[in-house]
Amino acid sequence: MLFRSPGEPLLEIDRTDYQLAAVEARRALELELAKLGLKEPPGRQFNLMKLPAVIRGESLEANAAAKLDRMRKLWGNRGVAKEEVEQAETDFEVARANAEQAKMEAEVTAAAVRHRQAMLETAEQRLRDTRVIVPSPSTRTEQALAVVGAGAAPDRKSTRLNSSH
Repeated sequence: MLFRSPGEPLLEIDRTDYQLAAVEARRALELELAKLGLKEPPGRQFNLMKLPAVIRGESLEANAAAKLDRMRKLWGNRGVAKEEVEQAETDFEVARANAEQAKMEAEVTAAAVRHRQAMLETAEQRLRDTRVIVPSPSTRTEQALAVVGAGAAPDRKSTRLNSSH
């Protein structure tokens, strides 16, 4: 019978699939972050309205509103044709819709970042769970069972055990 000291590995599960899953989750997070022009997940205080796509949409809407206002004034003085005013109205409505779309897309992408972050944390936890350590004698029985159980949960892959330690 082989005895192990506290802190030594009790068993190890092949980490390859879990390492690949963590890398895949990290790349998926990076992809979503790139859509926002970020390198790291934003904090709670992050303002989506400061993203370039949202600023651009709001700027185009403001520009279209100003143009429409000028066109209406010119039309009142008979300086432009009614068709030009109608085109400016259409341009403004399109710019307003585009600005709203940019805001919605930023919110969706921010939600996707939070989702991908959670997926990465799950993948990293599963990777950590591939190694079960012998608990110390001071560890309560429930804690020790939880540690052993975490590495042997039914959804975990346990194809190869490493008993070389």
